[in-house]
Amino acid sequence: MDTVEITVTPQIVAGRYELIRELGAGGMGTVYLVRHVNTDERLAMKVLRKDVSDQLEAVERFKREMKASAILRSDNVTRITDADIATELGGAMYLVMELLDGADVQKLLNERQPLDKESVVFILGQASRALDKAHALGIIHRDKMPSNVPSRNTQ
Repeated sequence: MDTVEITVTPQIVAGRYELIRELGAGGMGTVYLVRHVNTDERLAMKVLRKDVSDQLEAVERFKREMKASAILRSDNVTRITDADIATELGGAMYLVMELLDGADVQKLLNERQPLDKESVVFILGQASRALDKAHALGIIHRDKMPSNVPSRNTQ
């Protein structure tokens, strides 16, 4: 995978986001913990990987992801607050989203397997409500897996 290399520490992206550290990487991008330099808010920044940035379908999917949270307003969907192209990252596309307090379901499964019934119902309820609302708006989530399902404080 060809990720965006960060060579300057700290690096400021778009004049307002200080890159702090990598949080994770996936099929289309790398997610970083960032700090908004004016508000000190901690956020997550997803940067499209260089090796997929020349694939039209991948770029279109990333653009749809950028717009989805503006269309899909739900407590069960991560809110995207900004999106653009970063010259500081070699012209890579990025989006900035709220940083969730909690863990993804894969991490929970790794730490507490098996999960208790109450936690399973709670997590599946959140995910189901988000998917139901998305599908009602014609939005199809193409990357459903435990590591992409945030769990905001299971009981």
